[in-house]
Amino acid sequence: SPPPSSPPSFAPTPSPAPYLIALYLLLNHAANWLPWAKVSRCVFIYHYMGAAVFGLLAIAFLCDRWLWHPQVELRATGITVIFLIALAFVFWLPLYLGLPLSVEGLELRRWFESWV
Repeated sequence: SPPPSSPPSFAPTPSPAPYLIALYLLLNHAANWLPWAKVSRCVFIYHYMGAAVFGLLAIAFLCDRWLWHPQVELRATGITVIFLIALAFVFWLPLYLGLPLSVEGLELRRWFESWV
């Protein structure tokens, strides 16, 4: 007689796709950032633009994973990250647009001495 078979399982099998996506984003970010990491002369934001694309895609990927996660804490983390990004955008918007700022307003947005 044939051995008894187990009932079919409808549980989703773990997919390697999220790990491959994360690895792709991490490697591309590193490949675009590492050439500029040890540069001692003054560098500008356009030097980071290649890495920024992959950094922002990684943040979006993580937020998407968190927003659709069954754990409430991770969903709250995703919402918090998106809220903080929106706040940072509004905070630094005057610099992006070249709007006039007081000396105090400019110094408030200059977090590091190396920021020219």
